[in-house]
Amino acid sequence: MTELLGLALLGAWVTLDGVTVGQFMVSRPLVASGLAGLWLGDPATGFLVGAVLELFLLVAVPSGAGRFPEPGPAAVVGAAGAVWAAGPAGLALGVAAALLLGYAGALSQAAQRHLNVRWVPDPAVQPVTEAAIVRGHWSSLGVDAIRGFVLTALGLVAVLVAAPWASGAWLSL
Repeated sequence: MTELLGLALLGAWVTLDGVTVGQFMVSRPLVASGLAGLWLGDPATGFLVGAVLELFLLVAVPSGAGRFPEPGPAAVVGAAGAVWAAGPAGLALGVAAALLLGYAGALSQAAQRHLNVRWVPDPAVQPVTEAAIVRGHWSSLGVDAIRGFVLTALGLVAVLVAAPWASGAWLSL
């Protein structure tokens, strides 16, 4: 349980790092997967998953209105799936889960941005105060952290359930 909570909190942190706070590049797959692998006691597998995911994201340039996979939480889940299933099955499960979760993250990020617009004070309706701006900012930060936590937690539960199956299915091939 401590593993899941720690990884979900890591997912929240890398979600915030991706766009909302800092952008210290902790949300890059190589770093996020490496940290998840380190948390699980297998940093080499974490870095391996992160390296593969980095190759997928080389073509994603976050410019204009383009939508691209959200790498941070996906990388955390991918590393966990790879460690829990182990071996070639783990790498396959981890990368597949990360790619799917990355696109789910992009969709949830777009939905959150539509929600953020509602928190922006409208000067046509009421005077814009410093308190209203601060409240909108903190609301957006909180929702983004919760979104990352929930997204990561759901992905972790999915790979935790799929890991024994993936290992068994891989061995039967």
